[in-house]
Amino acid sequence: MRKIKIDKVTLSNKDSRYMRERLNAVHLGNELTAYFSSIKNLTSFVAKTNAMLNVTAQEINLIYIELWTEQRKLFLTYHHLFNRSKVRQHIALLEKSFDLLVTRSSWTNGNYFSFAYIYKIIEYLNDWVTEAISIMRKHNRNYPVDGFRVIRERLIYVKNKIDTWGEKYTMAPPCPYDLRNRVALSGVEG
Repeated sequence: MRKIKIDKVTLSNKDSRYMRERLNAVHLGNELTAYFSSIKNLTSFVAKTNAMLNVTAQEINLIYIELWTEQRKLFLTYHHLFNRSKVRQHIALLEKSFDLLVTRSSWTNGNYFSFAYIYKIIEYLNDWVTEAISIMRKHNRNYPVDGFRVIRERLIYVKNKIDTWGEKYTMAPPCPYDLRNRVALSGVEG
């Protein structure tokens, strides 16, 4: 099985005059940077992040399968409704994004790409769900949309998990430059 493996980290610079640069850091694709005082803790966090990303990739793959199944259950009965939908485009984009998710995690910007492709896959799946619900509601077929709603809730859960990953490790001592900006912005002189 192909796995996501991020490994791009910034090691500490003990000679720096900025506090934040004296810490080890890993920049994540969810726009957060996690800071650690020891390399051991940094390595442990990167391993946990890799495990989380791989589990999340498996989870969104299962959601993809369930969404495909949910639509196929309705397809024969309502094939005339789905005939001209954008679903075929979604499937092609999803397949390409899954492939890029696992192949680009080892690139130079792999930390960013890993999160970015998970976000894209979630977006494509959400668009597919929205399209399916819209088609069914447009033709007064409200009963079959319950499965799609459950899938949407799962997508929201996965996106929230990715959004908040590493949040508790982002609080590093501020650089003197950061502190100066906070004082200027708050209007308090120190």
